[in-house]
Amino acid sequence: MNQLEEKSRILIFEGRRLDPVSIDRNAVGFCSKCDADLESLAYHSTEAGWLVSACCDKEHLVLMR
Repeated sequence: MNQLEEKSRILIFEGRRLDPVSIDRNAVGFCSKCDADLESLAYHSTEAGWLVSACCDKEHLVLMR
């Protein structure tokens, strides 16, 4: 299971700890659970590409590739 540490924004992804490259807040899409706007929390770089941690107003968390 993936996890985002709340204060540091470190992402635990596939057993690895990934420091955020950026913690800029940007609109990145819509929540599939409630259709609210998604806002980025952190951007992480991996060998396979970027991962974006995001959240909506109702605090549904999403990890996007």
